[in-house]
Amino acid sequence: MMTNQPVKITKPGRYEDRRITAIAGLLVAAIGSKAFAFTAPASGDLGYEFYDIVVEQGIQGPIGFGVATVAIIFGLYGFAQRNWYMGLGGLAGTTAMVAGDSIVTGVGFTI
Repeated sequence: MMTNQPVKITKPGRYEDRRITAIAGLLVAAIGSKAFAFTAPASGDLGYEFYDIVVEQGIQGPIGFGVATVAIIFGLYGFAQRNWYMGLGGLAGTTAMVAGDSIVTGVGFTI
């Protein structure tokens, strides 16, 4: 005798989705074979003026100092409000402003 019970279809759970995402990320990282980094241009090279204005005068100049000061205050305010993400974001932003030229010239991307 047959009963008319619906067939229950199950979706993959949260952990299966994370496992698939992690495996896909590892495969993408393993496939890339070259990492290219930007080198700081010398005076007279193509793009030197842009690099000079953005990195040397902007990030490491008075504008960068002002942004880093605001980021420190923002981070301390986040810690005071017990918002750890805001606090860590402010301190990470300050670190990025201080190490701006080495981040620009040292970070490569995988192709």
